[in-house]
Amino acid sequence: GVRGWGHPSILHAIDDLARFQGGIVTHAQLVSLGMSPSTISRWTRTGGHWQRLLPATYLVHRGTPTFDERLNAALLYAGQQAELTGLGALHLHGIRNLPTSPAELPLQVLLPHERHAKSAAFLTVERTHRLPDPVVRNGYPVVPVARALFDAGRRLDDRHLIRAFTLEAVQRRLTTVAELRDEITDGQRQWTAVLRDVVGDAAAGVMSNPEAGLRDL
Repeated sequence: GVRGWGHPSILHAIDDLARFQGGIVTHAQLVSLGMSPSTISRWTRTGGHWQRLLPATYLVHRGTPTFDERLNAALLYAGQQAELTGLGALHLHGIRNLPTSPAELPLQVLLPHERHAKSAAFLTVERTHRLPDPVVRNGYPVVPVARALFDAGRRLDDRHLIRAFTLEAVQRRLTTVAELRDEITDGQRQWTAVLRDVVGDAAAGVMSNPEAGLRDL
């Protein structure tokens, strides 16, 4: 929390806000609560009490941020209507075949096409005309599994990894081959050859990377 600085009522308000927002506060919120820009700068610079995770978006303690803290920062930074997609969304959907631990996953959010926010640090922000209706996972707005697989796959070049998490999702009935095929058709993306192959594996009943390798042969 906030300690070692005057104005107890402001400190309590910031503490309450940070607790409500999962440890994250924004520059605009701090100013609106009465904290001066110079104090914000002092607290968030290297060696200060807090750390900057994204532009004008701070974690109110030092140390390695958790998955949830990074996600709270991402959604606050991106603003209203942001939906988590990609690898972070797959983690919240319960997919286990992911490249790193949750706290180290790159995060990706979708915004309506008319909204503007820039990618920064660990966060990729993408505007889309195809913003799906979100589902709620652990209290967060998340795209459906098929869209998360599609968005994760087109930012990776590891065919084995794409195959692993896609086959896992189909095997565990978190999505269907039909939903994935719809996503490929609607997405109209150049990279989809890889996902088409993986969906072909799933449709053929392949349930693991070794089986898929045999099918390739």
